[in-house]
Amino acid sequence: MCKPVLGSLPTYYLSLFKAPLTVIEQLEQVRRDIEFLLFGQDTYVHNWLKWVPIKVNAFVWRAVGNKIPTMEALIRRGVQLPNAIYKSCGSSIEDLAHLFFDCSLAKRIWLGIQQWTGYKVSECNSLHQLVSLPFSGAINGKMRDIIYTIILATCWCLWKARNAKVFRSETLGADKILDNVKVSSFAWIKHSAKIETLEWSSWCMFDFSWS
Repeated sequence: MCKPVLGSLPTYYLSLFKAPLTVIEQLEQVRRDIEFLLFGQDTYVHNWLKWVPIKVNAFVWRAVGNKIPTMEALIRRGVQLPNAIYKSCGSSIEDLAHLFFDCSLAKRIWLGIQQWTGYKVSECNSLHQLVSLPFSGAINGKMRDIIYTIILATCWCLWKARNAKVFRSETLGADKILDNVKVSSFAWIKHSAKIETLEWSSWCMFDFSWS
């Protein structure tokens, strides 16, 4: 019983209070310390990026730990559902791997991100590998955070597209989802990171020659 409670702490606090990012990081550290003492192993440490909304950081943190309500996860927790098929493709069970990597829609999205940025995100096959990619040492500084922002935005937009299909029967194609990724990440970087000189035309071409 302790582990589910500990795993839900960030969501609990976020649902009640507008907590500063430093507070969220401290809460996560406390949770990790307690969980380590109770269960003898540490858990994934999320890189909380201030450019990105806290709800998106929290979502990806939970997704890496397989703690988001996919159909497979809901059934595993005892929720009665007609089926567990991923509604966006209708070809497989909606679990973490299919939603973010194995589905043909997800593959087109990550390939599109790779073609746009030049970074080999489409070769990743797990969320842990994906979110760790910018911190592998190949890129550093501001560009590392830009790529990380795009990865978080893509995960978020894939989940929002999933919810649009499940709750509103609205189908979003790969081009629309990619557009949403570009719009969201552009807004976060331009305003939250205060890169005021970033222009939309340059962003769409992933051109940083001006910087």
